[in-house]
Amino acid sequence: MEASSLRRRVVLLVVVAVVAAQAVGVCAETEEPEPALVYESAGEPAESTPAAEGPPAVELQLGGYLPAFSTNLRVDARVQGETVGTGIDFEEALGLDEDARIWRLDGRWRVGRKSRIGFAYYRFDRSAEAIVEEDIEWGNTIFPAGIGVIAGFDNRIIVLNYAQTFAETEQWDVAGSIGVHYMHFAASLEGTGGSQLEGSASAPAPLPMIGVDALYRASPQWRFGAKAEGLAISIGDYSGRWVDLGLTAEYFPAPHWAIGLGLNNLSIDLSADSENLLGELEYEQVGLRWFVTGWF
Repeated sequence: MEASSLRRRVVLLVVVAVVAAQAVGVCAETEEPEPALVYESAGEPAESTPAAEGPPAVELQLGGYLPAFSTNLRVDARVQGETVGTGIDFEEALGLDEDARIWRLDGRWRVGRKSRIGFAYYRFDRSAEAIVEEDIEWGNTIFPAGIGVIAGFDNRIIVLNYAQTFAETEQWDVAGSIGVHYMHFAASLEGTGGSQLEGSASAPAPLPMIGVDALYRASPQWRFGAKAEGLAISIGDYSGRWVDLGLTAEYFPAPHWAIGLGLNNLSIDLSADSENLLGELEYEQVGLRWFVTGWF
């Protein structure tokens, strides 16, 4: 990923944090403090406020996602007992867009007093045409330098996890989580000008994750969230490490909905030795989210 793309997102995150902090400070100075949600012994909320009305049965976040990518994929072949292949930077060498704009859906389903199920779904479809500057060994196909190619990289991501609260106050809810980050990608190269050269690789990658999920109710109108999930492990045909980080800031103008901004960083270093894929994927996306939250 180019440094400029990452810097833009870091600057945006800082702006979000500063604006949110100033807004919370103004609220604290101009309003009488309202008690955050507390639970009585029977498990029912003692008082309702917009940002802390109580854990809803279902909470949905729908909005836009603007990520920047770094994608390096190597598809190997076995030749006379040796593994050969060329690592390809899809953005730098093949011209795939470094940025995308898509819709993203996130949510939580509270299944108990201190337990919830989280989920997310989004996908990217990117393609570009470029001239290969050096030979590319893609599986059993060689794309010689100077040939034109059409490159594609499609990526579908589904997140599903279970979280259990282990620390809770009137303002804080901190939970441990376990789940699966399912990533299915399909990459392709196709020669232009009637060359008949083509190659593709696709694979599902169910990545198990453990992590921490925290919510902080700064005031009746402001809520902040943070999560960190990841793992380094070898499972079957796949091995590697993966980390998913996220920050959110939400403002509640009314009891049952909010507007929010967030930042996500997904980093994957995955090696595969299967019938579908033999090689390695290094992938990173850093993206800014804007969304509307509704709960029921």
